[in-house]
Amino acid sequence: MKSRGVFVKRTLLFVSALSLLLNPSSSFGATFCVSNSTEFQSALTTAASNGEDDTIRIIQGTYNGNFTYASTNARRLVVEGGYNSNCTSQIIDPKNTILDGEDADHVLAIATPGNRESPGPWCLSPVITLLSRPGVEVLR
Repeated sequence: MKSRGVFVKRTLLFVSALSLLLNPSSSFGATFCVSNSTEFQSALTTAASNGEDDTIRIIQGTYNGNFTYASTNARRLVVEGGYNSNCTSQIIDPKNTILDGEDADHVLAIATPGNRESPGPWCLSPVITLLSRPGVEVLR
């Protein structure tokens, strides 16, 4: 009898673990390390469509462009700046990472499910300086 109980417990444990791995609603997310404007936009585009909670780490420097994150799912996005060349350490100084829209338009437009009063599950690190007006535009 004891071996049957052990078998049942192991089977239940295996089925539980397998269901966590195969459940599409549970995702572990991706972490991107970007070093130029093209990589940053590519990470934003991938994060918007992968259905996961994502983090984008930006290496110190100036990134020129008008970036867009347009997602139809309500997953979490964190954008952090101030990282070294391989994104293993971060220096907390807003002057180290600059997103520059070159006064042409927004620096970063974010479109997610929700409304303007509740901007959605995203976070822009205060370690990033935004140069443009408006800096971040939330679109609905």
